Amino acid sequence: GIAHEINNPLSYLMGSLDQSRFLLASHSPDLDELRASIAEAREGAKRVRDIVAEVRKLANEPAGRDLPLQLRPMVDEVTKSLARDLANNVRLEVRVDESIVVRANDGRLKLVISHLLRNAIQSTRPGEPNRIELAAHEVGESSVVVTIRDEGRGMSEDTQRRVFDPFFSTRRGGTGLGLALCREICLQMGSALHIDSELGRGTTVSLRLVRSDEPSATRTLSAPSEIERSLRCLVVDDEPAVCRLMQRLLQNRFQVEATTSSEAALDQIRGGARFDVIVCDVSMPNLSGPELYGALEAIAPDQAAGMVFVTGGIVEEGDAAFFERTGHVFLHKPFTNDELVAEVTRAANRSATSGPKAKSLVG
Repeated sequence: GIAHEINNPLSYLMGSLDQSRFLLASHSPDLDELRASIAEAREGAKRVRDIVAEVRKLANEPAGRDLPLQLRPMVDEVTKSLARDLANNVRLEVRVDESIVVRANDGRLKLVISHLLRNAIQSTRPGEPNRIELAAHEVGESSVVVTIRDEGRGMSEDTQRRVFDPFFSTRRGGTGLGLALCREICLQMGSALHIDSELGRGTTVSLRLVRSDEPSATRTLSAPSEIERSLRCLVVDDEPAVCRLMQRLLQNRFQVEATTSSEAALDQIRGGARFDVIVCDVSMPNLSGPELYGALEAIAPDQAAGMVFVTGGIVEEGDAAFFERTGHVFLHKPFTNDELVAEVTRAANRSATSGPKAKSLVG
């Protein structure tokens, strides 16, 4: 269930942090082992972040952005995180070509594939050889089908009819939300989920995804260009620690100023300051992010066009309507450096095409 989905990465997050603390207490710590522990802790934190992001959708939040995604690296990341769940008698085979690119939300698709793989692992027979196969192939010009096939216990026809019902579970202690959530995520991505199973013979899950001919968005960021270094960015977040963090993440590529007051930011722009991009929290006292956008629309529409919104909580109904009306996207905290820089770059291009400056960061 969902609790297991969260507790599993939490366990290696906490274990890796304890190991890092132990290594740091040594007079001469093994730096390679310390780096590995920190990397595992970060991976655990990312998994929890992705799971929480998906549970948020149960509160009817706006869907996240679907982007071109190279399938194989994402699958490798998921299988690595599940390696500890594989018993000695279970062999996992992955057949996914490096060239396959789909259009999907990275975090959502990871959650779906992780849950489906874990279901396959949990259905295996103890003490017997078990094989699980994860494969992907292109179907026509518009689809990619991912299949997860196991040789486990299988399901009866009655179980198959109810398998997507919320809170239905055949496993003791299961919440029954996992597959219902997976199907809902797939529908929101324009994908489809199908299960074919036979009791005593195993189960095949087919996930039909939208194929993309665009290059994958999950690439390593290049060195900043001269144009990027000249861009002025304002960070606005009433939480000082988060404000400082975003400033640090961005200052290697852009000229960055930061403030914890949205009202001070508005006064600064009214006084003649100009920023190519404004990274702004959604929920702030006195003047929210959407309210700051509304004020800037009247006095500096090009700067309003260049806003990037971030949030760590539930998006209220009024704010959701704002994002629907303006077409702006928002990043959920916590986010990675690459995610933040990518959104700032897109916002800078919007600002450039809305104002007097005619410069572009990308071709």
